[in-house]
Amino acid sequence: MVSIGDDSYSAYLVHWSLIKLTEYTRISTRLHKMGFTECLLLLLASLQIGALMEKAMAKISTWITCWQRLLSLLGIFAISISLTYFYIYDQLPGRHEGMSRRVLSYQNPSYLKRIHSIYENRTQPLNMTSSELIRFHREMSYYIDKYVPKCKERYVQRFGKSNITQRFEYVCMEEGEGTKEVVLIGNSLARDLFFGMKDQWRHLYRRLTLIAHPRDIPFQHLDGRNEEILDILRSWERPIQILIVQHSYKKDRITPEYIANAMQQEMQQFYDQLDGIVEETVLFGYPENFAEMNSQTLFMVFENHLPYNSLDFRRKSTIAKDVD
Repeated sequence: MVSIGDDSYSAYLVHWSLIKLTEYTRISTRLHKMGFTECLLLLLASLQIGALMEKAMAKISTWITCWQRLLSLLGIFAISISLTYFYIYDQLPGRHEGMSRRVLSYQNPSYLKRIHSIYENRTQPLNMTSSELIRFHREMSYYIDKYVPKCKERYVQRFGKSNITQRFEYVCMEEGEGTKEVVLIGNSLARDLFFGMKDQWRHLYRRLTLIAHPRDIPFQHLDGRNEEILDILRSWERPIQILIVQHSYKKDRITPEYIANAMQQEMQQFYDQLDGIVEETVLFGYPENFAEMNSQTLFMVFENHLPYNSLDFRRKSTIAKDVD
């Protein structure tokens, strides 16, 4: 047993641990954007703890004078780590816990009915335990992970492989009871929107088709994706009555320089070219900028019965309103 190395290396190891602990204990999306003061305090704490760690390791190394003491110390470390692991694992909700009357598996035929019921009664409390809420969120993710690839497979079986299925990850089509040809384009949020529309709009559309790709921005002149989407819409086999553009994107794809210079012009060009291709274009009103939420933070809100607004979701809409 020897010391870790020196104070700087110990501080480096401690630094990352403190960052993760700080992220987990903060109930806010701002945990990904710590301020200068917080970063400075973390650095100073890391240096202090790293120095103390090196002193402790130096004393331990002088105490180890034989194999018996080394093995004893390693045994204590192993037991401590194992107990910590089992304690943390015991606090997590079981993935295979028994079914309750309030929570259904995504494989259950009544699962979608349950989702629709929650949506229709969204002003009412869910009356779920923390474990049930966590499981409910996980099962919604499982449903998306299972359903989307299968829906794309059915699309390929019906229409064959094409540029659409090769270039876009999310491709899905549903047939409804109405008369409208509806197409939905965008990114992963368009995929989420599709799940709601395919049932809520069933009375309106004859066909509802999803064409989306992770992180895509349909109007942006990046890798020619805007022209690719326009070509697909121009060659659509039926007249498109309604085109829905899911108008949300990640900040790392929309830089301040792009917003100040090319963005409005590219948006205007894209929507101008839709004239004559589709009868009606709808920009869906998601927040224009969005960021991922740390799942640990979300689960902490459930476990501590905190209000959802403590998550501090940030919304900003500044671009679409300026386009004719």
